[in-house]
Parts: sequence; structure tokens; C-alpha cells
Amino acid sequence: MREGPRISWLLALIWMAAMAWPAHAADASATPLKLCVQDQPFYPYILPGGKGSFQRLTTQAVAQLPVQLSIAEVPWPRCLRRLQDGQFDGAIGGWTAERTAFAVFPMKNGVIDPQRYVGAIRFAVYRRKGSMADWDGKQFRLPAGATVGVQRGFSFGETLKANGVPIDAHSTSASQLLDKLAHGRNDLVIVQKAYGDLALQEPKLAGMIEQLPLQYAELDIYLMLSKPFQAAHPDLVEQIWNAIKVARRPHG
Repeated sequence: MREGPRISWLLALIWMAAMAWPAHAADASATPLKLCVQDQPFYPYILPGGKGSFQRLTTQAVAQLPVQLSIAEVPWPRCLRRLQDGQFDGAIGGWTAERTAFAVFPMKNGVIDPQRYVGAIRFAVYRRKGSMADWDGKQFRLPAGATVGVQRGFSFGETLKANGVPIDAHSTSASQLLDKLAHGRNDLVIVQKAYGDLALQEPKLAGMIEQLPLQYAELDIYLMLSKPFQAAHPDLVEQIWNAIKVARRPHG
């Protein structure tokens, strides 16, 4: 009589192990995908703890794929360096010609495919109230010795520099850019509009700073992947980019 419960317990253990086996097998066969994003809040797109909209969308997109995803938050220049030297498999950022030397982007018919972007970020130009510094939608008008503040490592910084615009690219966050502007260390700054709109709700800051009417740029953001990762997993790379497209649809 005492053997019955023991046999039932053993059968229960075997059943639980059998039920768990496929999950463990799936985990073992999943391809590690190590991504990096900048460690500074980039509201609402990149936020600490994976809470930004771009991080959440990417996580949702690959949830049904044989991928073991991890997203590290590191300083943006370091993120790009580690992607280049193979320590990361990918990053969430904008396309530049320089980045195509070490990373791949979703393509269609030989050009980048905007249907498979993670999202778009609008950037606006800000100045101190009463300043004569300006942006007319094509060119900056700056007093002698003035600079345009941009966030360190951002793709348009090098473009501005190449076009002869004096820039200050030492700030690591949008809040630091606006602080520098408020204290007269830059005459204009380029900040993502969503963050600027939020920041200017503070009465003190709104009394000092204004957003110029013409947008600076709208930048498409992609999941760029390292060339070695694409070479090792070409079909999976396409599945990931296609899954991002599908996951983004409810978000517009």
C-alpha cells in the first residue's frame, strides 16, 4: 500500500520533466543576440531598465523567434565601438555611411528599407529667449564664436562639422544640452523634440528657452546588426527585421 504514493510521485516527476524539456531545448538552441543602447535617458525612446519604446518594441518583436535577447545600456560611443569590435551583435540607432563599414541595416532593392525601422525621432532647435542665433530650416545663423550643441556620438554631429558648423559635441544627454544652453555655453542646441516639449513644461526653463519653429530633422532609427552576425545568421537577421515591422504596426 505504501508503494502506490511513491510510484505516483515518481510518475509526477517524470511528467514534469517531460513537460519542461521542450522549453529547455528551445533555450539551448536559441541564438544569443547582444544589443546595446545608450545609457542616458532618451525620452521616450530609450529609458533605463529597458522601459523605452524602442527597447520594448524590439523585445516584443523577437519574442517568438529563436533568439536569446539581451540589451545593455552603455555610453553611446562605447556601444558603437563594441559593435565594431564584435562585443555586441547590434545596436539601435540611425543610419550613417560610416556605420555601414561595420554594421548592416534592413535593405530592399539595394536601398535602406524604411518599412523595417524601429521608429522615427524628431529633432528641434532651441535657443535662449532674446538670442539672435537662429535656424532657418537650411542654415544656422550664429554670432561670432558661437556653437551649436549636439549630443555626443549622434550621427548628425559629424555632418554638421563637415559642413563647417561649429559644434559642441561633449554633452552626453539632452538635459545636459539644455542646461548648457540655459547657462550660455551654447547658443543653439539640437534636442529630440519629445524631450524638449516635456522639459519646457517647467516654468523656469520655459521662461529662459524657446523652441524654434522649423524642425531640424526627422531621423529614422533601425536595429543595425554586425556584419559577422549577419554572415552567421542571414535568415534569422531577415526574420528579426521583418518581426520589427510587424511589431511596429500597432504603434503607427
